[in-house]
Amino acid sequence: MNTYEYSSRPRLFVAISLLILITLLLAACGGPSTSGGSVTPTPGKTATLQTSCPPKGTARAAVMAPLAPGKQDTFVYIEGKHSYAQGSTSYTLKRYTVSTRTTTTIISGPESPAFGAQISTDGQWVILNPFISGQRAIQLVQMDGQGLQTLYCSGDMGWIQWSPDNKYVAFVDASNQDQSKWTFNLLTVATGAIQTKPHDSTHVLEFPLAWIDNTHLYVVSGLLPGEGSWKLSLLDLTTGTSKQILNLPDHCIDATHSIDGTQLFTSHAHQCLADWGASGSSSGPSSIQVQSAMGGPAKTIYSTPTDAIKAMRVATNTSLLLLII
Repeated sequence: MNTYEYSSRPRLFVAISLLILITLLLAACGGPSTSGGSVTPTPGKTATLQTSCPPKGTARAAVMAPLAPGKQDTFVYIEGKHSYAQGSTSYTLKRYTVSTRTTTTIISGPESPAFGAQISTDGQWVILNPFISGQRAIQLVQMDGQGLQTLYCSGDMGWIQWSPDNKYVAFVDASNQDQSKWTFNLLTVATGAIQTKPHDSTHVLEFPLAWIDNTHLYVVSGLLPGEGSWKLSLLDLTTGTSKQILNLPDHCIDATHSIDGTQLFTSHAHQCLADWGASGSSSGPSSIQVQSAMGGPAKTIYSTPTDAIKAMRVATNTSLLLLII
């Protein structure tokens, strides 16, 4: 592991890890405290948990009995493996406890590496996006591996983002081969209701990147490939309006905010693969910028001429975790 330090006030330590396996780290304590409290989904431990896909176009309400609070020094990551000789793939969802330096398997699955997993604000649940019988799914599982359940399935989807109060999951349904018909959706966890959010007047693709609070979500918008520029905006779900934060040279970007919600960190890569199984290569240069969470002048705090930054997460008040591919 190579470690790069950026000296400033406050001092920011950026840890860079070049990963051979598909590994995405997420901090259990990564979200800021917000008003509104935790979600209160369908109560009762006696409800039947279903892992099969619900009927097409419908979603299930989550069954989430109260649990003991999760450890705040725990990371969850996904380890994916692909065997070219056997033409098979698999994934393992694991948790790592920093204080004891122990790793525990939560669940494992076949078919394809699951990417896009997040921990609930209370550290009790993980939401992930694996394949089930050839379809992408939104699943929930407890940190101890119990309570696995499937909420929604589609031919293809991704970019899942769980709100800080755990009431909503924003995601893109990309099952239609016509990219202009991909939809930006909001799943209500407690009821299984799905709302489809319309595109803005000039951009036909939208991808949720990160929630800043329970009603505001960073979204990347762009025209169809080759038709124009991309932008990062802050979407207000209560009014349906958005505020542009950045113009983007391309779609190779990730965003996360500081624990107190006051700063926005964005990573930019010259070239990155859209999916783990895509052909081609990823390359630098890449950079990380910081600015006010609500927009304003951006300052570059890290750059590399060779590496491609795929994803990043705020780990502590002074550190970022980066995925380099």
